[in-house]
Amino acid sequence: MNYVDVFKQCSSAIGFIENVDIRVNAGDGILGTAFLIKKIDDNKALFGTAAHVIQSCDNCDAPPVSSLEVRLTYSNTGLASMGIMDVKKKWTHQTHDTAIILAHSAGVKPVRHFNKEEKEWQIIEKDISPILSHHDELQLLQNDDLDIGEELANISFPEGKEYVFIDEILGPGSDKNLVPILKHGVLSQVVPAPSIANKPQQIFLFDIETVGGMSGSPIIVNRDNHYFVGGIVTHGRPTKDIGYAHYIKFLRRLLSDVETELDR
Repeated sequence: MNYVDVFKQCSSAIGFIENVDIRVNAGDGILGTAFLIKKIDDNKALFGTAAHVIQSCDNCDAPPVSSLEVRLTYSNTGLASMGIMDVKKKWTHQTHDTAIILAHSAGVKPVRHFNKEEKEWQIIEKDISPILSHHDELQLLQNDDLDIGEELANISFPEGKEYVFIDEILGPGSDKNLVPILKHGVLSQVVPAPSIANKPQQIFLFDIETVGGMSGSPIIVNRDNHYFVGGIVTHGRPTKDIGYAHYIKFLRRLLSDVETELDR
């Protein structure tokens, strides 16, 4: 797998989901990663993610749809950017940790901007809609043919902004772009194991370090030098050394249902 090509071809589809009700500065309210799977028109798009990113957890209620945004931060021109879309609707798989969200371009809104001269966050009015032609859809793998040992790539927002906002290295007020990070590894195992007759695989393990913010991100595979999403990151172990992903078939089925609903 050519990881340079993976990032060039896939990074523009990667965004993060943010809860604006708990955000203090850009990136503080990151719930997880999302990826573009279908552009409906110039202002509307569907994104895949993990269901638990947008649902309730042990210590919190599910965030209302009105408080959720998707932020696209890297364009297919190879430049960092910032485009914001408001989440309008969400669909979740009944039994597996996958979800689809419908998002509309945000338009002109008050946004937080880091003023380098003043070295502080400020509120400015700005058209924050992404140019969707600068963001490419990710294609979903149309089968479940994944092999133990095959190379995988992941593009996501591990720890939100913590990896790329590095004033402790570059000094206070350093340049800040909240861009996705590329990781890679191999497929470590599938569950249930192939030897269990008539039991379709549901989850696979991968040896990429997993941390908060990666949930909902794509596991990317290579098929004849074309890149496809083979799974969605859903869980990690406390030791962070092994991650778990649901096979992409669950998102494919959900996408089919969503497209049927939207076409009515």
